[in-house]
Amino acid sequence: MSDVSRGAGWWMAADGKWYPPQPLPQGAPPPQAPPPPGPASPPPFVPGASAPRPMPPGPPPFGSPGQGPPSMQSSRPKWLIPVVACGGLFFLVVVIGAIGGSADKKENVSAGGAAQTTSTTAVAEASASAPSEPTPTEPTPTEPPTTPVPTEPPTTPPPTEAPTTLPPVPGFGDGTLIVGTDMPPGRYISAGGNGCYWERLSDASGGFEAILANDNADGQVIVDILPTDRFFSPKRCGQWKLFGEGTVPLPEAIGDGSWAVNAQLPPGEYRNSGGSGCYWSRLSGFSGDFSELLANDNVDGQTIVAIAPTDVGFTSKRCGTWQKIG
Repeated sequence: MSDVSRGAGWWMAADGKWYPPQPLPQGAPPPQAPPPPGPASPPPFVPGASAPRPMPPGPPPFGSPGQGPPSMQSSRPKWLIPVVACGGLFFLVVVIGAIGGSADKKENVSAGGAAQTTSTTAVAEASASAPSEPTPTEPTPTEPPTTPVPTEPPTTPPPTEAPTTLPPVPGFGDGTLIVGTDMPPGRYISAGGNGCYWERLSDASGGFEAILANDNADGQVIVDILPTDRFFSPKRCGQWKLFGEGTVPLPEAIGDGSWAVNAQLPPGEYRNSGGSGCYWSRLSGFSGDFSELLANDNVDGQTIVAIAPTDVGFTSKRCGTWQKIG
């Protein structure tokens, strides 16, 4: 047995294998070829029927001349041909189906992409052509205005009448006082003392240029302190207080010192008792400035002075006693 023929007399069986020739038994006659078949007898003639066609000659009988043994007729099994044909047809169908599916898939993808592009373009055109609606914005909440709490108008106290006379203020003695802080500006009076000296100052430098006015007085002293003064400095003058009408009784006779006309001294003619080195002056004020000097004189002995109603003050030094004579 072999897969291929190995010479003359080898024959192929139904299983597709080649077998060697089989030797005849000893003394047996060789096989005789069967007699050739005789001619086929024609079928009987039937009236009205067409003559029968001659039959093609059949295949030569097995073992006839020109025909080898079965093992020599074919080298391939008969079932292999339809199997190969079916496999080739199946492979062809698969290839055609794959090509068709790929073409259909490409067409579907192309069609889908075109449709998607067309849809996107249509949506974009519709969005561009459609009027844009304003985005609603929520209003910012505003706090309600606060109503101010009504306030009652301040109650104005009833006006009080100004006193006709200045209230008494605490007096002061010797020293240097700040005008406007230690004492208000105004007219001050002192009973005086032995060797009284006072000065109005523009500063506390102690220089002569800081002295605005000054005086050495005997007896009663009256001084006007101005708002522009910076300091007031009295020495050996006793107690000072604000001057007010009626605070000092009007004397019938006056001696040395400063006197307020109309408040303490009625206007008129006055005569002194005389003295050595008598000095007198009529004044328009008590600041001590020379501009307030209306008249003055230095005399020895007796003298008469007329005091006018418009005078503010009268000053006397070393003149004795003055009495009104007219």
